[in-house]
Parts: sequence; structure tokens; C-alpha cells
Amino acid sequence: RLADALLSPKCRVTDLNVTVNGLGPDGISAVARALEANTSLKVIKLNANEAGEVGCVAVAQALKVNRTLTTVTVRRNTMGDQGVDVLAEALRENDTLDTLDLGDCQISGASAKPLAAVLSTNTTLTSLTLSWNDLGEEGALAFAPALKDNTTLTFICFEGNFMGTKGGKAIAEALKVNNTLKTIDLNWNGLEPEGGTAVADAIANNTGLTELMIMANNIGPDGGRALGAAFESNNTLQILTMGSNAIGPDGCAAIASALATNSVITHVRLSMNEVGPEGAEALAEMLKTNSTMKELRLNSNECGPRGGEAIARALHTNVALTDLSLISNQLGVGGGIAIASALKVNKTLRNLNLWDNDFEASNGNAFAEALKVNRTLKVIDLGNNRLTTDGAIAIALALQENAGLVNVDLQNNGVGSGAATAIRAALAENTRLRSFKLGGNELGKDFVADPTQIFGGRDVATAN
Repeated sequence: RLADALLSPKCRVTDLNVTVNGLGPDGISAVARALEANTSLKVIKLNANEAGEVGCVAVAQALKVNRTLTTVTVRRNTMGDQGVDVLAEALRENDTLDTLDLGDCQISGASAKPLAAVLSTNTTLTSLTLSWNDLGEEGALAFAPALKDNTTLTFICFEGNFMGTKGGKAIAEALKVNNTLKTIDLNWNGLEPEGGTAVADAIANNTGLTELMIMANNIGPDGGRALGAAFESNNTLQILTMGSNAIGPDGCAAIASALATNSVITHVRLSMNEVGPEGAEALAEMLKTNSTMKELRLNSNECGPRGGEAIARALHTNVALTDLSLISNQLGVGGGIAIASALKVNKTLRNLNLWDNDFEASNGNAFAEALKVNRTLKVIDLGNNRLTTDGAIAIALALQENAGLVNVDLQNNGVGSGAATAIRAALAENTRLRSFKLGGNELGKDFVADPTQIFGGRDVATAN
């Protein structure tokens, strides 16, 4: 029936998503045949439909004929060697497709070679996703020379292909030549320090990339230092995602030193890098002079009270940062109080995430005092922090005065029914709040006895 509808001259559908519908090879083949004649569809998503090689070949065949589709997504469908071969043939003929997602299609390095080769001549594709396939080193070595020739791709995703050090070095060589790519995703590829350093060296003089994703590659301190050196000369990269790389305090310090004078990078994501208090202090010094960074993610880095206090001092003078995430950093009472104090004077932060930082009731009081005067913060997450009933009451009272917050998270804080009255009063008074998460507490069954009276359709998640 779907195929028949697509063949109808009355069909005006431009976007079709039939993800996870169990269409199987026959169903996908029927849809593919309809695509050969359909002239309305621009976008089709066929993810996770057990299409198999037969179904994928049929879709590829359709792309040889169809000239209206611009986006095709076939994630989580096993393509097989023939499926990739026919797709490569289609891409030599098709001149309208610009976005292709082949994530998790079990494409091996050997079977990917025809697809890699066609990138040298294809002039319409601008976005190609190959995440979580089996490209490995062989696949990286095939795609690298193609990327040297290609002048139209602006986005490519190699996430989860475990190309290894040699594969990473090959891609790095391509980045020295290719200046049309804007975003490259190399997450989860086992680059190790040598591969990470090669990518960093390429980034140093690359003039095209605006976003680099290199998370979970174990590049270590050496890779961190190499990236720091690269940022001293690169003047186009804006977004850096490099969590879970064990760069340690030394690698972090090198990156922080470069960012102190870098005026281009706006988003830095360094979660789970073992930077410790020393790394946090280096980043804090950077924040005192950097005037362009908008986002800093430093989750799970064992910053401790010392690191938290250093970042808090930087927030007193920083005039650029709008998003700060310090999840699970053991900031403790001292770190929390210092950050709360900074919120009294900081006028740029919009989103602050302090989930799971070993706070206590006194921290609830400190943040409450800050929220009485802060008018710029929009989102604050204080979940999983043992603020207790007393801390929650203090924050609830502050919310009656606060004029800026729209989202508050106090989940898993040991809040008892004694805070119910104060929270209900805050919700009744503060009509700007759109979301107040209170799950994992013990506010009691009567807390939401008459939700329509004060909640007014807002997201007040209690899950008590």
C-alpha cells in the first residue's frame, strides 16, 4: 500500500520516515521500485527495516533513476558487498542526492572501497555518515585519498570504525589537503597518541574545518599537547569534542594555554579526561581572559573542591561563557559555595549543570541566595546532591523571587514532604518556570493532589 501511494500521481509527500517497521527485503524493494517513478519525495528514512542485501540493492538501483531525493537514510540495514557496489554505481550517475546515512550497515573495509573511490568524482554529496561500520584500517586507507580529491563533502562521520593509528594518520594526511570539509567525526576510532597527534598536526594548518569530534581515542597527554599546539595557529575550528581521551592535567593545560588567546573556538567538550584539580585550574585561568568561548563541558574529571573554586573565581570576571557543565566532579561543599557566590555577580551564564557533586543542605542555602539576585541563568541542574529538605525549601523560597529560571532540576536530593508546601508556593508564584524535576525524592502523595491549580500544564516531574 505504501508503494502504491508513492506511485499515485496525487502523491505530494516530501518527507517519509518508515524507520523500524519490519518491511524486510520485499517491502523495501517495493518501496524502492516506487521511488523510481515518484517525483515528490525529497527525504526518505528506511532505518532498521531488515532490508538485507536484496533490499539495499533495490534502493541503490532506484537512486540511479530518481532525481528528486536529496536525503536517504538506511541505517541499521545490512548492505552486503553487492549493496555497496550498486550504491557506488548510483552515486556516479545520481546528481541530486546530497545527504546519505549508511550508519551501522556492516560495511567492511574491503567492501567500502568502491564507495570510497566514487567520492573522488562525485560532486553532489555534501554529507556522508558511515558510523559504526567495520571499516577499520583498510577502510580508512581507502577513504583518505578520496578525501584529498573530493571538493563537495562538508560533513563526514567515521565514528566507531576503529581505524587505528595507521588509519588515523591516513585521514590526517587528507585533512592537510582537504579544506572543504567543515565537520569530521572521528569518535571511537582507537587513534592512540600517535594517531591523535597526526590529526592535530593536520588541524594546525587546515583552513576549512569548523568542528572536530575526536572523543574516546585514548590520545593521552601527547595528543592533548599536540592539539594545544594546533589551536595556536588554527583560526577556523569552532567546536571541539574530545571527551574520554585520558589527556590528564598536562594535556589539559596545553589546550587551556592555547585557548587563552584563541578567538575562534566557542565550544569545548573535555568530559572524562582525568584532568583533575590542576587541569581545572588551567582552564579557569583561560576563562579569565578568553572572550569567545560559549560552552565548556568538564564532566567526570575529578576536579574536586580546588578545581571548583578555581572555576568559580573565573566566573566572577568571565563575560562570554553561557553553558557550563561540571557533572560528577566531587566539587564538595566548598566548591559548590564558591560557584553559588559567583552566580551573584556573573551575568552571562544561561545553563549550569552541577549534577552529582557531593553537595549538602548548606549548598542549597548558598544557591538559594544566589538565585534571589541572579537574573540571567535560565537552567540549573542540582540533582543527585543531598541538598535535603532544608536545601530544597531554601531554593523554593528563592524561586518566588527569581525572574530568570525556566528549568530547575532537584531530583534525588533526599527532599521530604516538609518541602512540599514551599515548593507548591514557589510554583504558584513563579509562572516563568516551565520545568521543575523533583523525581527520586519523598514529597509525599499529597504533593500533586491538585496539579491543575498550580502546575498549569508545566513539566513538574515528581516520580515519587
